[in-house]
Amino acid sequence: MKALRIIGFCLAALVLAGIVQFVRMRAENQRVARDFVDSIAIMRAQQTQQNAALQARFDALDLDHALVASTLASADGVQHGRELLARFRALLAEREQIAAAQTAAGHKLIEQQPAGRMRDEALHGEARSAVRIHKLQDELSRAETANADSIQAILDWADRNRPRLHLRDDKLMVDGQAPLDELNALEARLESSGKTVQTLLDEGRSIEAQSGRTLGQLQKDVRQ
Repeated sequence: MKALRIIGFCLAALVLAGIVQFVRMRAENQRVARDFVDSIAIMRAQQTQQNAALQARFDALDLDHALVASTLASADGVQHGRELLARFRALLAEREQIAAAQTAAGHKLIEQQPAGRMRDEALHGEARSAVRIHKLQDELSRAETANADSIQAILDWADRNRPRLHLRDDKLMVDGQAPLDELNALEARLESSGKTVQTLLDEGRSIEAQSGRTLGQLQKDVRQ
């Protein structure tokens, strides 16, 4: 059995992308515009820090250990793998809660601005980008769940086939072609789900990078 790797999960700071992506205006009050853009920058920095802290907890989990040969070959190892997976799913749920809270905070920031063209354009920009961002977040959530389900399927397979599994030179040996074929199919599903997650994460990072560049330009514009 070849080594199984779980693609690492991270958070793209997408929440404010809608605000900075489309808001290119000359506000009636330049000071209000400057304060608004600076507030966006502060919120974005805070959310990036919050996301990094959650990412560190994902990294510390070491979910790869749930699928190494020594884990799959023993009942105690599989139980430990299930505990790691349960913690992983809990972090995914927490990620969803944080994303929702960050989205709400971004919307509240816009609504707190004085009525006028700037506020209207900010709300319009948020609405335009929300479709893309929410679609990406939903797809990422589904892909992450599928990846976790793929891990669980391998742990379930190990429990079902316990008498057929043993270690040889730190490699998992499987007695019988049928269970080996099943494991290979499960491993392929895990790899496929991981690639899907990675593709979505790359898209999220691209949006986040673009929003950062746009925000930087807006900070310059409102000071001219």
